[in-house]
Amino acid sequence: MANQTIGQDLAEEIRQIFCEVIIAPEFTDEAREIFGKKKNLRLMNANGSPGASSLQEIRAVPDGFLLQDRDGVRINPATFKVVTDREPTAEEWDSLLFGWKVVRHVKSNAIVYAAGERTLGVGAGQMSRVDSSKIAVWKAGEAGLSLEGSVVASDAFFLQPVNEIPSCIFFFSGKPLCFVLANFLASLTLISFATSATSGDGFSNSPFCAARTMPKNLCCFLETAGIISYP
Repeated sequence: MANQTIGQDLAEEIRQIFCEVIIAPEFTDEAREIFGKKKNLRLMNANGSPGASSLQEIRAVPDGFLLQDRDGVRINPATFKVVTDREPTAEEWDSLLFGWKVVRHVKSNAIVYAAGERTLGVGAGQMSRVDSSKIAVWKAGEAGLSLEGSVVASDAFFLQPVNEIPSCIFFFSGKPLCFVLANFLASLTLISFATSATSGDGFSNSPFCAARTMPKNLCCFLETAGIISYP
């Protein structure tokens, strides 16, 4: 969808990607000729559009619906407050403002990596913003884009966990079930094996582990259950 007349140059760019419907106020004759070479492509003229203030959204709720105005608040950099020791550079401000404009249109735990006026990676639709971040990084990697020097915009705060044990060392019990649990936690990158002695039955005998970041309540539970012990 375009908000201005589509001419030859823009039509050539759009022709390179898959489209089924293109909506614009007008199309030049050259653009129509270019689009006419694609099968199953429909062109639609947008005869005017309502103002942003009149746009509303409908959300389903039990026994009814919710009618609400769209987020039409304009971004005003003058109201921003820098809380870091170093203020962003002019280039970083451009990236931040662009990323903030884009992220408002990304739904459900949005993560946007941006640089200049370009998105590098976008993650959304996840129950965890950590997963959205991983998706955004993966998509940037798939496109061969570097995230070095980029900025990140999100629809919520980046919270720091306060109930975790960042670096503790402990021993796992030599029981086979505990060995399975240890490998499971290692697969989640919560712990790593420093050294381990393997018994004759193939199970690790009291593996020596280092926890990278373990939830405190999980550590307490494992210790109470006799699964781990601290040196």
